[in-house]
Amino acid sequence: MIAEWKMLKRCLAWAVLVMMVRGTASAGPPPLYQKDQGRTFQVSSHSPKGYDAWPVGPGETVVLADVEGPAILQNMWFTCTGLPQPGNRYLRHLVLRMYWDDEDTPSVEVPFGDFFGNGFSRRTPWISPYLGVTSGGFYAYFPMPFRKHARIEVESTLDQSVNIFFHFLGQHYRRLPKDALYFHAQWRREHPTVRGERYRILDAKGDGYFAGVALFMQACRKGHRLNFLEGDEHIFIDGEETASIRGTGGEDYFQGGFYFIDGPFNAPYHGLILKDPEKLQVACYRFHILDRVNFSESIRVEIEHGNRPQNAAKADFSSVAYWYQDEPHQPFPPLNPDRDPATLGPAFLLPGAVEW
Repeated sequence: MIAEWKMLKRCLAWAVLVMMVRGTASAGPPPLYQKDQGRTFQVSSHSPKGYDAWPVGPGETVVLADVEGPAILQNMWFTCTGLPQPGNRYLRHLVLRMYWDDEDTPSVEVPFGDFFGNGFSRRTPWISPYLGVTSGGFYAYFPMPFRKHARIEVESTLDQSVNIFFHFLGQHYRRLPKDALYFHAQWRREHPTVRGERYRILDAKGDGYFAGVALFMQACRKGHRLNFLEGDEHIFIDGEETASIRGTGGEDYFQGGFYFIDGPFNAPYHGLILKDPEKLQVACYRFHILDRVNFSESIRVEIEHGNRPQNAAKADFSSVAYWYQDEPHQPFPPLNPDRDPATLGPAFLLPGAVEW
């Protein structure tokens, strides 16, 4: 009992000390009846002249935010306008990059639409606590801490100008917790997928946890149907040869069933953003927030595509992996320049045959 009492006193003393260190970011949000000790700031496209948008010209890179730390970005919002023709090519041809603490390579490098769960250059409304698209606006609530400096920029690979409205809301603190990890996001694409090999979502080295993925899948030919969903996720932790996590099917990992039999849905941690039976496109998300996938040295996240384990389905797979880790991170592979949506080919038919 004496030892337990001493331990309790130490815990109480530590709790009092933590409460006394004002201006330090906590591990999570305080109760709704309290405020935290951050100093609120916002970076936005606001202009006293009244037109609150920044133009981004063809081939131009524009720095949207350049902020000193320690701080945590808590909300991001965008919308875009100004395209001379209606369409959504900007969703794949604007690239978001985020740099923390003066690093040389970005911790976030993702086409704009894909970052917010809109693959295939299709603007599709959906909602979750962390990302979403709501009536023309694109938002994120993933907390993004940095100790020294943050730089957020956007690059255009369009052939015409686009105007961007944005705001980033956050809190400055005197210090961040020593174990605060940095937010990362990476885009990958295989078009087409490689027969006999799983599609790789993430390959990272460091100490952190896998926070989730947005995955966009499309058949290459109409006759292929949705058989690319016949595949299991495999997650390899800390260099293991046999995956710790092996699933039962593509839609199963996203907590649906039977090729998402009931159509799109939005849950807090998983959902189906898009299911287009004509274009054979599927977009879905899974956030590992309550079921984090921790790693201490490395992580590799892969998913099969059809006729497991042969990975025989020929499809267009692209994805955004979201994770937190310490720095430095492993440099990303070069951003795939092939970003335009794939064209769905006709079903293969023998002469005189009738499609069935």
